[in-house]
Amino acid sequence: MKKRTRKIVGYILIIIGIGLPLIGFTGMTMNNLFAKGEYKSFRSTYLDQSKELLSTFEDEIIAYNENIKKQNSTTIVDPFTANGFETEYNIEDISNGGIFAFLVVPKLEMIKPIYLDATYEHLDMGVAHIDGTNLPIGGDSTRSVIAGHRGWYRDTMFLNIDDLVEGDKVYVDRGSEMLVYEVSDKEVIGPSDWDKLAPREGEDVLTLLTCHPFRPPRPYRLLVNCVRILPEEFKEVDLEATSVDKLLESMASEKVDSTNRYMNFGIYAVTAIGWLALIAVIVKFLVFLVKKK
Repeated sequence: MKKRTRKIVGYILIIIGIGLPLIGFTGMTMNNLFAKGEYKSFRSTYLDQSKELLSTFEDEIIAYNENIKKQNSTTIVDPFTANGFETEYNIEDISNGGIFAFLVVPKLEMIKPIYLDATYEHLDMGVAHIDGTNLPIGGDSTRSVIAGHRGWYRDTMFLNIDDLVEGDKVYVDRGSEMLVYEVSDKEVIGPSDWDKLAPREGEDVLTLLTCHPFRPPRPYRLLVNCVRILPEEFKEVDLEATSVDKLLESMASEKVDSTNRYMNFGIYAVTAIGWLALIAVIVKFLVFLVKKK
């Protein structure tokens, strides 16, 4: 192989070596930076919808929860092993790929859209409600389970969910209503121990579910159970008139986890350095190609 050809191959391998991991880091950076904008868009869309249309959605959502109650059992499919499994929610314009609500966890600086049905596609875009559990709209003796990956190739997702401890706040913003929860306890279960997800009598529970442990392989499931509360500062909030920035400011009264913040800064730094390195290598490669043999 000629020397020039070897150099060309070398440049190509370097570009691929930098480019492949850079795709993931760029995805994480974009998701983190644009999360607030997506949240604002969701609230803006809600305000533009008619009250009649929202009332129809609410009726369909309540009907779904009533059907879950009638079943009197918890039968669900593990979202991390059942590839290709999909459920029909029969909720117009929401089940068709739309965002049902937003999950906000101030301690982790997490803002994620909640989709209906924990399919591969939905878990790739955010977090998702698991069919067979109550939809997160509140109510005694209900339990809504929201699944998310333990880190993904282009998003951190529930990577640092272990950092949540008793008393940490978790919010579900439906546009029309802000549901406020506090972490109460955590459990580790097997991938088929779904009896652990049965509703708790008299409580409104939101359970965040992901793979466990932190490092792969991850044969178990981690449950972060949160119980609904009504903090004083949210009793009089006018969600239709309050900006997302003010909402987030109100939510972030507790201390943000420093490890998660440093990790985000690290992701931004690696992304910036990676792009600078990639551009530099590409420029050198192009200069080399235009040189005379």
